[in-house]
Amino acid sequence: VEYRSITRPIREINKKARYLEAAATDIDPKTNTISCISIVCEGNSCETGEFEVNYDRLLFAVGAQTTTFGTPGVEEYCNYLKQVGDAQLIKNAIVNCFEQAGLPDISDEKKEKELTFAIVGAGPT
Repeated sequence: VEYRSITRPIREINKKARYLEAAATDIDPKTNTISCISIVCEGNSCETGEFEVNYDRLLFAVGAQTTTFGTPGVEEYCNYLKQVGDAQLIKNAIVNCFEQAGLPDISDEKKEKELTFAIVGAGPT
């Protein structure tokens, strides 16, 4: 899978909308203002910035952070799929499994283990 096959910048979906990547730190419904903080990184250097955004209508969407819902084993064995880099890690892990399974001295039991995948996701439901 190529990078361009799995991602599409949200800004291309609706050119009339204004998209900002930041964390909301406060919402003032009386003045229709959201206080935000952004983090911009270049290489190993990151800077934060604070700003306010005025709004006419506010859409609040939850689920921006990955959670394990307390499921045992998730932290140790899970590959998250939130960022493009996560997809690349999963792709590399799967390729490595196929490489291991293709070795001439591998047992059938080990081969079956290397080629068995469980895919779980889409939240707690």
